[in-house]
Amino acid sequence: MERWFLKNLRNNLYLITPCTRIKNLFRIKKGINFNRINKWIIVYNTEFVKKKNYFKNNKNIIELFHKDIGSIGGNSQRNYVLNYLNKKKDKNFYIYFLDDDNILHKNFYKILDKIYKNHVPMIYTFDQLRKEKVHLNNEFKYLKILKGNMIKINYIDTAMFLPNFSLINNIRWSKKKYNADGEFIVKCINNNKGKHKYFPIVASHYNFLTKNPIIKMKDDVKMFLKNILKNL
Repeated sequence: MERWFLKNLRNNLYLITPCTRIKNLFRIKKGINFNRINKWIIVYNTEFVKKKNYFKNNKNIIELFHKDIGSIGGNSQRNYVLNYLNKKKDKNFYIYFLDDDNILHKNFYKILDKIYKNHVPMIYTFDQLRKEKVHLNNEFKYLKILKGNMIKINYIDTAMFLPNFSLINNIRWSKKKYNADGEFIVKCINNNKGKHKYFPIVASHYNFLTKNPIIKMKDDVKMFLKNILKNL
């Protein structure tokens, strides 16, 4: 019975990683239990990195390549994977956006154990470990935990979101918005009234592999300016 259960878990989850930071992939990979997922799909942004397979001998990893000048923060790459998965006839599986500056939280697999007890397709959100100053309710304050029950733009993060693909397969990210993650999540949940469940469990990190927020801000600005210059 346990073997059957694990097999169904593995066949029902795809991890999606838009990538420009190649070095981070090897650390991210260490945190993935490939017995609990179907595939890890990495889509490289070839505007910034070379077109190269880094895991060609790993059957658990799918490597894709996509270039879309002007897209911000991997949004176009996420859409590319959604289009790729939408070709599947059976869309009853879950997806999780695991960015290339993050790792799976140790409690993530506890979330999987909970959702697979429910055979009805749902959209799940959960809490995130922050430990930083954030802008909430029109003020900056130190926040240790960001709750996943506030479904509003700028209040919910990509890593706090675990949807069944059959419910959101026709929804896409805005390519040129920095807060496209919140916009996408809000739209997915608003389009599926009564199919959202919140778990009050910390099961995600925020930019875990970006230790210095100043460095991250500089990288984001560089990428933004590079896009502007290419479009002049």
